[in-house]
Amino acid sequence: IKRSIYRFGRGRPESEWWMHWTDPTSVVRSPIASQNNERTYWSGEGGLRVTDATMVASGGGTQYPVVSRPVGVPTPMTPPGATVLGTPAANATVADRYFVYTFVNEWGEEGPPSPPSNVASATSTQQVQLTALDVPSGQWTFSAKRIYMSNGTGATANFYYLTEIPPGQTT
Repeated sequence: IKRSIYRFGRGRPESEWWMHWTDPTSVVRSPIASQNNERTYWSGEGGLRVTDATMVASGGGTQYPVVSRPVGVPTPMTPPGATVLGTPAANATVADRYFVYTFVNEWGEEGPPSPPSNVASATSTQQVQLTALDVPSGQWTFSAKRIYMSNGTGATANFYYLTEIPPGQTT
């Protein structure tokens, strides 16, 4: 028995993309700048989920939504390993740095940071190699990982954007 229905597809023919669920479900359309796409969020059957015009009918089928995913971006569970490379320059100042990374989905949404790395005590002339970066998986599609580095010490330390790498890269 269908207990909830929702018409997905702004600007599409009325006969297309009727989403339905067997549990009571709350649904909301999300505003997006692109007129060719929309996101729809719902709660109920399967928890809080989202789909868009690319996913809703992908893979065929007539039971909409065909594809959806949980809302949010997962957290990397493994802290990066930080190894200092090279020899410090004479009389160079050594700074303690920590690193974290995040996952970024195909919509550019960024998730929470990983646990921080071990301390990397390095000078500005040395490189730090990060290893053991998780590869994102599950029901999401990812476009990147973002790497952040600490600046400062103790309670005054902040993390600043350093670079972006492909989602499958582990070092």
